[in-house]
Amino acid sequence: MASNPGEEFTNVEKEIIEELSYSDSLKKLYIMLRKTETNASILLALPKFKLHEFEFSCTENFSEKQEGEIFMEDLEAINRDLDGEETHCILPKPGVIKFGLWNILNEQISTPRKQTLCFGLNTCQLDDDNVVKNHFEMLEDNFRSLVRNNRTPDPFMKKYVMFPVFYRCRPYVTLFIDPIGAVHRIPERKVPTPVMIHFGTQPMDDYKQIIVPRILAVMQFFVNMYMPTIGYLDLKVDRFQVSEHTVPARVDTFENPIQLFYIVHQIVSAIGSEDFESEISKFGEDSGKTETGIKEVQDKVAHWIRHAVMKGTKKSAAHLYEKREKIAAHQKAQREKNTPVALAVVKKEEEDQDPEDLKDVKMEKVKQEDVKTEDVKMEED
Repeated sequence: MASNPGEEFTNVEKEIIEELSYSDSLKKLYIMLRKTETNASILLALPKFKLHEFEFSCTENFSEKQEGEIFMEDLEAINRDLDGEETHCILPKPGVIKFGLWNILNEQISTPRKQTLCFGLNTCQLDDDNVVKNHFEMLEDNFRSLVRNNRTPDPFMKKYVMFPVFYRCRPYVTLFIDPIGAVHRIPERKVPTPVMIHFGTQPMDDYKQIIVPRILAVMQFFVNMYMPTIGYLDLKVDRFQVSEHTVPARVDTFENPIQLFYIVHQIVSAIGSEDFESEISKFGEDSGKTETGIKEVQDKVAHWIRHAVMKGTKKSAAHLYEKREKIAAHQKAQREKNTPVALAVVKKEEEDQDPEDLKDVKMEKVKQEDVKTEDVKMEED
């Protein structure tokens, strides 16, 4: 229901109105519909409303601190619980992707956690084509900023090293296994064979030609940094055993961040398993299992976001999240009421009902519709 003229604003409503002060039209729409729990039109006033702001520290399995924001409109692609969102919604912003990736890595248990290092999304601005100019000058500056502002572990001391990348709206991950085996050191030591695996969506040619050389340049920067203390000399790229695994690309662009979550989640899960190579070799082969896995990790990220919003200090954010849930529940109830089975049940009940009773029910419905029409006229006035 819409608000009544002259009705007092609650403290939470005042906070929301203040945040919408940048747009008179959005503010008016919110004020008019602020009491509704069924009308999804209120969400049109709130796409840029900030639900959550986060800052995660660098950890033993995550290379750099992560910070960002989550907005109301980001819930479209993550929750998918309102009419039409399963087939059409916006692309989640980088804040959501960073939030999801950090939480996936944060789930790792002790032993695999110590063996793993995941870099941040597009670390050192790997997706910026300017980083290659002047022999990677900008990329090296970004690398220096990374190690200056974070206590990033030496990736060559880790068994598994991941670089998640979102490039040209497509998700990719390059995974190094035993990267120490590709480093030329003095003295030379017996080391395991290093492996480099590329995960992503088809086609991967552009990614391998454009992004992978930048990733290898970042790894070389680490070699250069530790050269005086550990004795690294050079990164021998030709030592890597290289392979790739693909997840079939979904048609809709807004699905791609969810696929990135899935790729990283599967790698992290395989790291914790007893048969890592077997788990990785089956990656993306079973389309049904893949779709189920994508939905499961999507639900996980949605749960993490909800928990962060509801446990946060911003009461207006929790209020709007709950309002969105109530609207979604109403729409779900309406959809279920209009299914063929539900309509058949209603028809059967009407057929079994006394004609006089049925006449009274219909008259009552007409009265309710008249009241709704009168309410709409009052709102327009």
